[in-house]
Amino acid sequence: MPSLLFVHGTGVRRASFDETFGVIQNRLARLSKKVIPYPCFWGEKHGSVLHGGSSLGRDTVSDTDEIELWSSLSTDPLAELRFIAHAATPPEWPMRADEGERLAQKVAELPESDAVRDAITDTPLNGVFAEAVSTVITSDATKQALFSSPLHSDIRQL
Repeated sequence: MPSLLFVHGTGVRRASFDETFGVIQNRLARLSKKVIPYPCFWGEKHGSVLHGGSSLGRDTVSDTDEIELWSSLSTDPLAELRFIAHAATPPEWPMRADEGERLAQKVAELPESDAVRDAITDTPLNGVFAEAVSTVITSDATKQALFSSPLHSDIRQL
């Protein structure tokens, strides 16, 4: 049975996540009983406490530092992937299909999913989702993070 994994962006609080996931569940229920939505609220576990209190790898942050960190995500939305990629170990050769490649393929196929297309119709994601997925999945940071061996634990937990 097909499934849909809903992963929120940065700065999302639990109440907002739950509300958005509820909308997704309701739309999917109307569109298809065959697609099962799953929530992935990573903020509590990996957001504010990741890497000692910062999602970008600093142990302690002042208010000014925190503003700069969030600002860096505003100017570079792939900053967290770059951080993971920096910590990644290059793959062993010859390259083989591994969990990172399978994850990349599944993500790349999301825009073609009827369930996803139906779920984003009449939302701000309609018309930009495919390009956003392509931009992220083809970025050097994503490639390095996904094709490391073994796959970085922060990605593996997804």
